[in-house]
Amino acid sequence: MERNVVIITILVALVLISVVQAAEIASVKSRIAGNTVQSIQNNDEGESYDAMMARMHPELAASTSTSSSGSQGTMVGGC
Repeated sequence: MERNVVIITILVALVLISVVQAAEIASVKSRIAGNTVQSIQNNDEGESYDAMMARMHPELAASTSTSSSGSQGTMVGGC
């Protein structure tokens, strides 16, 4: 009989842990969805490739704007 009580206690604990984790996941999902909607509303048009490159890689944008070479390729990687 004691063995059944231990098994039932463990199962109840696992169910409670699952319920808590489900609530946490729902909370995180709602926060992520709210941030996504907010960022879309702040930037309806999106940003151009050049603006994104300047924001993500300022050192490359500065060197490209000061270089006097003609057209440079935009391919990243490749053989």
